Amino acid sequence: IPDDVSLNHGSHQFSFGASFTYGNYKSKSDFVAAGTMTFNNQDTGIGMGDFMLGRVSTLVMGTPNDKLVLTQNLVAGYATDTWKAKPRLTVNYGIRWEPFIGQTMGEGSVTSFDENRFHQGIKSTVFKNAPAGWYYPGDPGFPGKSGINKRWLQLAPRLGFAWDVKGDGKTSVRASYAYSYNFVNAQWREDTVGSAPWGNRTSL
Repeated sequence: IPDDVSLNHGSHQFSFGASFTYGNYKSKSDFVAAGTMTFNNQDTGIGMGDFMLGRVSTLVMGTPNDKLVLTQNLVAGYATDTWKAKPRLTVNYGIRWEPFIGQTMGEGSVTSFDENRFHQGIKSTVFKNAPAGWYYPGDPGFPGKSGINKRWLQLAPRLGFAWDVKGDGKTSVRASYAYSYNFVNAQWREDTVGSAPWGNRTSL
């Protein structure tokens, strides 16, 4: 839901805007639920021979990956000014506010690793058999069902100018600078939900 407003005042053109996006992502994948097998010639000397005898060289298998229900809210705002500083010089400057609000896994099938917890031998209170350093939703200090702390103070400044060298509109010098943020796509947790303790993917 975007909304933008522009206002002309003297040699300035001010613009303001804000946006809100609600994202909802669901997926079901049987990726390796049926098993992925490889046969080589390790036993009979012929790949087909190993296949006929059922001599598997590698096997990858896991449960269906049907737990990926993900939501994320994106909010942003900006203010900018296009200023005719001189007859031949236009300056554009502004700032964008783009906080990071992490994706939320509906089932809480998300995990994080903390190296300090690992060195201290701290184990999860939710999954007590998990190795030290790994922690999950419900563990002390774990950030909700996201696994990532929110970052509200993400400000992205920008500055640019255009100079009409001779004033005839034929030659110009332009330069700009901007500091920007990117967002994480919706599939970055796919491997997490396919791994233990949710997906239990096994490779032999």
